[in-house]
Amino acid sequence: MAVRRILTNEIYVGNLVQGRQTTPNHKVKQAYFKEESDWVRIEKNHEPIVSDREFEIVQRLLTMDTRTAPGNGEVYPLSGLVVCGGCGMPMIRKTTKAGGKAYAYYICATNKATKECSPHSISTEKLERAVLELLQKHIESIMDLQRVLAFIGTIPFQQMDMKKLEERKAEKQAEVERCMQLRSMLYDDLKDGMISRDEYRELHAAYESRRKNARLVIRQIDLEMEEILERKSKGFVWLDYFTEHQNIEKLTRNVAVSLIREVKVMDKNSIEITFDFDDCYRECMDSLDRLGYGINCNGNENPDVPFKKMEILAEESIVTANTEQAVDRVDGTAEMAQRRAV
Repeated sequence: MAVRRILTNEIYVGNLVQGRQTTPNHKVKQAYFKEESDWVRIEKNHEPIVSDREFEIVQRLLTMDTRTAPGNGEVYPLSGLVVCGGCGMPMIRKTTKAGGKAYAYYICATNKATKECSPHSISTEKLERAVLELLQKHIESIMDLQRVLAFIGTIPFQQMDMKKLEERKAEKQAEVERCMQLRSMLYDDLKDGMISRDEYRELHAAYESRRKNARLVIRQIDLEMEEILERKSKGFVWLDYFTEHQNIEKLTRNVAVSLIREVKVMDKNSIEITFDFDDCYRECMDSLDRLGYGINCNGNENPDVPFKKMEILAEESIVTANTEQAVDRVDGTAEMAQRRAV
């Protein structure tokens, strides 16, 4: 347990987490743990020891079942990542011998235990080969997207990020003002005999704590806004996690756990893959669409980037938008990679 506490402690990535516990009211002394969404988290409060990326991967690994057979210390590339497309339960790796040869395959854990689901069995070699092929295609689409973003620039995305931060900051500023109002009203309640002096002190301390926590969040938002304005944002750094494996020829354990969230086996001829940062990928594509960009990536160094209802100067010529003809190869490649025959 001591090792697990270390592995899950955000302090090692530079984050300060406060407000994990509270009491129902000033009269009840018994503390209880709050929902994680209600914690006050100040990111990058101090110098980190490990990177956010390493920490996040460790958290995922802690949730996986990566047990190995007795005497075998090897963790296979897809261990803990393969799930059944029928019941959603993990699939387990089994080995059988035939004709003097050993054959490995994945089978649904529910089927093995209770037969309440079909086996969904699939050859390990076949599955790993298909996953590698789909990963290679996804990396190609990521590289196309990266070229498009380099062509467009980051200013439109900075504006969208700034708007979100400004909305969050306004909410926290309103919370600060509300706490100050409630705190100032306490004195009148004390004078009118509505609360005791002890209750006054406890409530005053509670409102002051909420105000300070809100101010800490505002400080963090200000830092994020400064980072965006200085163009130091790492909003698209996840693209590099994929492109650094652009020449991948073999599926390894390190690559699988860092780039793949889940491999769902629908049947022996069909799988679905959820890649890491899938939400970032989709959000990026949606943002490009909202900003008015129609994307046509041709897999070369100079992607064609037509604009909807706009004109731009590119390579010393005017590129006029044609929404009807805009073909988004990036999005198409992603959809193909999500599901295809093995």
